[in-house]
Amino acid sequence: MIASIPSKITKIGFCALENCIFLKNVFFQNNSKLTIIDSYAFSNTSLSFISIPKQVVEIGSYAFYRCFNLTKINFQSGSKLIEINDYAFSNSSLKEISIPSSVSTIGKNAFSNCSKLEFIIFNKRSKLKIIQKEA
Repeated sequence: MIASIPSKITKIGFCALENCIFLKNVFFQNNSKLTIIDSYAFSNTSLSFISIPKQVVEIGSYAFYRCFNLTKINFQSGSKLIEINDYAFSNSSLKEISIPSSVSTIGKNAFSNCSKLEFIIFNKRSKLKIIQKEA
């Protein structure tokens, strides 16, 4: 299953696509106005890759929790992401992630139980101020 998110959508709500186990791909149309990916929005789906639109400022708690096939996440150039909340990517199969320089907070356990995660890359111009426990 593939989801194509229209550019006018500003928020993917709480539990919006949770447990859509056949969801493998999500595409955001050009000039996406998406600013928030809410808690549990994509949890327990079969996503393997996602490219987060640059206007997104917040990734909610457990947004990609238990996405066992999620190996790669891309943040579009010029990302305005500020916050990655608690357990956002926990129990996923991420191998590496490059944190946008705009991020100021990474919540607790954001990457817990990501046993395949080898690299977390921070930009030298990073605005990161807070990394919560066991992130």
